[in-house]
Amino acid sequence: MLVDFSRALASCATCRSIHSEAIRPVQVRTTVERQPGTQRKQKLHVSGGPVVEANTSGFIHSGFGPQGRSVMRVGASAGGFVNLGITKWFAVQCDALLHYKTSEFRWTDHRGVCRFWGEEISLLAMFRCEVGSDGFLYAGIGPYSIFGLSGTFREGGGQVLDVYAKDERTGLPPLYDAEHGFGLRIGYEVARVQVNVSYKVAVSNLLDENTAPGVSMYPHTASIGLAYRFGAL
Repeated sequence: MLVDFSRALASCATCRSIHSEAIRPVQVRTTVERQPGTQRKQKLHVSGGPVVEANTSGFIHSGFGPQGRSVMRVGASAGGFVNLGITKWFAVQCDALLHYKTSEFRWTDHRGVCRFWGEEISLLAMFRCEVGSDGFLYAGIGPYSIFGLSGTFREGGGQVLDVYAKDERTGLPPLYDAEHGFGLRIGYEVARVQVNVSYKVAVSNLLDENTAPGVSMYPHTASIGLAYRFGAL
């Protein structure tokens, strides 16, 4: 009986050894499989830099008769951007730009040049994809607002009208000094240098709401720009 009891103990010890050896790889495997999960955390990357643009602007208009015409002219913009990289392919970007815009406008027997200075704030949802080893394409879309600092209309005879000054009779200016709309941008970046083209169109009518029905002026702008990025993507 002692011999049988010894054999039973040896058999149990062997079973425990086999059982522990069978469990150990599972535990190691579980530990190894959990480690990559800690590497999937996405860090936010903040970058930014200066921006310069050449722009051309005018008006999408109606109600000025068959002689009404807007001719786009060249202006300039400068400012900066801040980019918040959320994932490898998506970011949110805020731009702040100072604009100088010019355009020619005609209707009936009036003809002159509009000149505007304004400050723009825009917010863009940016999508990007890598091209080559150190470059990428990007596209962005989002809203913008421009707040006019000064605006004039100079007729051919030399008369200058301040389009933001309130009329003494009505108490209203010829044009509103704020513009709101949406913009689209596409570009390419390599070695931190960006080249892009943009188009923006207003959804707000610059003419006063008391103007005759059907008369409207919606600014639109096309631009080509250069920017430099400080900070990692």
